[in-house]
Amino acid sequence: MDDYVVSFTNAKDERVQVQGFQSAKGLLKTSNIKQEKDVIVVDSDESSDEVVVVKSPEPAIRLDETQARIAKLSFDHPLLVVAGAGSGKTATLCARVIEIIKSGVEAPRVLVITFTNKAADELKQRIFRYMQASGLIKVDDDKKSAVTSKSAMRQIPYASTFHSWCYGILMRFHTRLGFNRCPLVAATEAEHKKLMYLAKDQLEDCRRLVQCEYMLNIPPPPLPQDAQSGLEPSIYIHDTESRWNEVLLMAKKTTGFSIDWQKITEEEEKESVKKSKFTERAKAKIQHMSLTHALYQHLHSAIGQGRGLVDLDENQLDLGLAFPGKDTIQEMMFFMYRSKSKGYNPAQFPQIERSVLEAYNGTLRRFGLVDFDDLLDMANQLLDNAEVLQEIRNEFPYLLVDEFQDFNRLQTQLVLKLQVGVGRVTAVGDLKQSIFEFRGATCEENYHIFLEQFIDAQVEGRALGAMETLTTNYRSHKSIVDL
Repeated sequence: MDDYVVSFTNAKDERVQVQGFQSAKGLLKTSNIKQEKDVIVVDSDESSDEVVVVKSPEPAIRLDETQARIAKLSFDHPLLVVAGAGSGKTATLCARVIEIIKSGVEAPRVLVITFTNKAADELKQRIFRYMQASGLIKVDDDKKSAVTSKSAMRQIPYASTFHSWCYGILMRFHTRLGFNRCPLVAATEAEHKKLMYLAKDQLEDCRRLVQCEYMLNIPPPPLPQDAQSGLEPSIYIHDTESRWNEVLLMAKKTTGFSIDWQKITEEEEKESVKKSKFTERAKAKIQHMSLTHALYQHLHSAIGQGRGLVDLDENQLDLGLAFPGKDTIQEMMFFMYRSKSKGYNPAQFPQIERSVLEAYNGTLRRFGLVDFDDLLDMANQLLDNAEVLQEIRNEFPYLLVDEFQDFNRLQTQLVLKLQVGVGRVTAVGDLKQSIFEFRGATCEENYHIFLEQFIDAQVEGRALGAMETLTTNYRSHKSIVDL
């Protein structure tokens, strides 16, 4: 292992049977084993006696027999590695990457996916060091440890999270999804919360719009197809601006209500483009809704009260019924996270839940934003296009995924689209270490799908894939392992 070695109660030399963990260098020192130091001697000048002693690259990956065998299994067949805690699964994955490159595959054509940015950075560092030790990479002498240097990045595999990789795909093909410019990413929970508050306010704005149309005898538009099939229609209305414009024109004729709506709308659009921060751009939308709210109050006072219509300001949606809890907005966010990570269609939910999802997604699009689950969903949509799929497959013929147990349905679908019918995929994970179920991780389902699609199914007439296990725990003390 590159980072840590065996638990010391298993060591043969009693002098190294100590508690805790040590690095490889520490173990060598404790056991009194001489550590060899390879050096490269370079004559600086033929006329000078001076020599420059340069430390050699770090040693190659240390693997046990099982890890080494798994690393060299056929790269053109599917492989599922079920690895326990501390069993060296990441080191084995990195070793497999090195073996693929040694076989003649260009490193940038190998796609390595993990779950977090930190893990992706660590993968890059490991692979970079191992490639240096194996003589597979050439970098400037002053940048031997700089994996982020441009020369290094061009020579190592593409190691990333799925979210980051999918954003790269979206940047290249966003026009295929109807975007004029690539959307920005709403990345923080604070931003998501602001979006949810806006979504909630927009639902009330939509309810007021429908009542204003009723008060002014404006015929409602045709029901959407799903509503015609018996499902409750969503409260959320995607194109409220044009309908509010019609309400304003009719209100002016009927009651004399007037406002320079066009000027406000133009200023709103300018602010939306000009401002880079979501909070600033949202102010224009809030101002617009305040104007429509004033219009509703005028019409309800002038017309609605005489007809006995309910005042919607005093009878707002009771979202607490659908999202019970102390913090309704937080519960709405939990619901949104779970639903989107599983790829659920909003139309499959009851009216309130569906309306919340559609309002949240509509608010994102209103400001040219996407969230993390949108990145996965949109990448899946793009890969449904045969031309895009073939281009990406040609670019990345080999796929290796770490922490497979924490993938959600959208991420697992990406693995399938990239590799079903190809089979050059390796997945590594541990059923017992799934920690992201609350964000849609589908651990057992992932393994079932992988076994069904890759291991138990032939790929292009070739032999079946393989499933291997890593069980030796190199991280924990024997007393912990035996619990």
